[in-house]
Amino acid sequence: MKRGTRAFLIAAAVVLLIGIAGVVAKSLVHANETPKSLSLSKDEVVGAWRDPSGGVLRINADGTFTAHSVCGFGITRESGSRHGTWSQVSSGDWADGPGVMFIGTTLQVGLGLTGSHAAPELWRYQGDPDENHRCVVHKVRDH
Repeated sequence: MKRGTRAFLIAAAVVLLIGIAGVVAKSLVHANETPKSLSLSKDEVVGAWRDPSGGVLRINADGTFTAHSVCGFGITRESGSRHGTWSQVSSGDWADGPGVMFIGTTLQVGLGLTGSHAAPELWRYQGDPDENHRCVVHKVRDH
């Protein structure tokens, strides 16, 4: 192989590696971004929500809730089952922005509102936010 061709291939490989490193770095930065807040009315919050493991959170219009095997309602990162009251709040320990505070006899947990009006989500970090472990609960749509 000629020296000019080899130098060109090395330069092209370096440029390609720099581009790949930039894409990877950008995706790592965006992976830890706090989800964008969403404001919902009380009527939009009321209903059934489901976590990825199948746990169900029922938010009732009378200000009560029941959670059966839902992420964020257990000890540390475990799923848990609880009941109690709920209220909408303007911010909490999930980050800035609206969310829902759940208060039971042995638990007080806040979940932030994110997603869209068509597909709302409740979320919170589980453990250290730098580790980016999130509990996400999706609204179940009536059919």
